[in-house]
Amino acid sequence: MSSPQSDEYLRKSVQETGVHEGWVSIFQDDLLYYFNRSIANVEGNLLNREGMVPEKSKILLALSRCAPEDIKVVILGHEPISNKNLATGFAFSFPEGEIIDENVGQRELKPEEGFSVKMLHDVLADAGYLERGATYDCCHEVWADRGVLLLNASLTYSMGHFSLWKKFVSRLLCLLVQLNRSQRLFFLCWGTNAKEISEWLLAKLWEIGIGTQAIKHDQHNTWVENSAPVVVFVGDHPTYPRDKNEFVQQAKIQFHAIKQWYPDLFTLEKHIPALAPDTERQNRTREEEEEKRSSRPEPYLSAQ
Repeated sequence: MSSPQSDEYLRKSVQETGVHEGWVSIFQDDLLYYFNRSIANVEGNLLNREGMVPEKSKILLALSRCAPEDIKVVILGHEPISNKNLATGFAFSFPEGEIIDENVGQRELKPEEGFSVKMLHDVLADAGYLERGATYDCCHEVWADRGVLLLNASLTYSMGHFSLWKKFVSRLLCLLVQLNRSQRLFFLCWGTNAKEISEWLLAKLWEIGIGTQAIKHDQHNTWVENSAPVVVFVGDHPTYPRDKNEFVQQAKIQFHAIKQWYPDLFTLEKHIPALAPDTERQNRTREEEEEKRSSRPEPYLSAQ
């Protein structure tokens, strides 16, 4: 049983982070203990004077938009982006209004400039969720509203932080599976940290008797079994193309499989760029002139 002190901490944490009320029942006993310990260890190990990335109030925002029983897909990434201005608490998602410029893919990029998000958009276009050549906002919180858990294996950015979060994230996902038994649940585990958690999760689910299908690396062409309530894809990390990094091909297959069950889950509204001030002014002047012409009375023609 949780103590009054831990209950109070839970209420405070929920208030600060906006965790969806459906997750509150999960944050008890062992899981709450691991969360408290992870936070304390992160604070004790911070070398960055600017503080946590993302900031403490955003660490659990991935749990804020949907109840656990409504989760359809979990995308488990490696760690948050290092840029504090872009770290939102949602994996593979930037703040609203953040658009990847047209030169992405045409020049060398650093990870903090949006390389992994650009690759994700390309993969989703190949899978038929997005339109190739269109521009989309890089805020993906609408997916979270629909039942996509955008989580990282390490909830804060810094070398060595994964070891501080591993037990908490592993147990959180195991409890999620146990609560989510009414629909097909997909896991996309990308990168070294996510792979390590997936191995623990698969072993634990087998131990407690929950059927899973694990599809790893060179097995991604395997058909998804209709009888498996939980499907776990384990693949490479969406970083720069490297030898033996097959992320793009793996992810295409993963999203094609998901689309069979959830055809609209990863769609986005196209981004329509704002008009330049001069163009906007010209359009407004043209509209005003047309309105004046339409409001003039028709000339009177006498009968001859």
